[in-house]
Amino acid sequence: MLAVARKKSFRGAAVELAMSTTAISTTIGNLERHLGVRLFNRTTRSVSLTDAGKELRGPGGSRPARHSRRHGRCSFAARHPVLSTAHPVFENTGVLRAEGTLLHAGSRVASAEGKIFDAAGTLVAHGSETCLVMQAPR
Repeated sequence: MLAVARKKSFRGAAVELAMSTTAISTTIGNLERHLGVRLFNRTTRSVSLTDAGKELRGPGGSRPARHSRRHGRCSFAARHPVLSTAHPVFENTGVLRAEGTLLHAGSRVASAEGKIFDAAGTLVAHGSETCLVMQAPR
């Protein structure tokens, strides 16, 4: 999402990320459906962030501001997701295996990490996230 916002173009983001324009567009569409909100205004000649897209992008546009989820009477706001890729993944990479681990679950902060491996067991990507845990509004 950040590459599309930065480049103001699906094609520009696709070139930057070495992905197809279709893959970028499909990914953004899936994200919008998952969140239930449009993130981009699209015309045949331009792409711009909606207010919801600007909110998700966060101040300065360098990383998403938050991903909020409600679970029971608590709300989780992720402030600093970090993703590192170790090896590229292509259409012919084959089956990938993902592992997730909760590292810490306190009353105010939780952190987790995830790893993605290819079929040979090679680490493809590693990510971590720290979340603020807040009482959900009633």
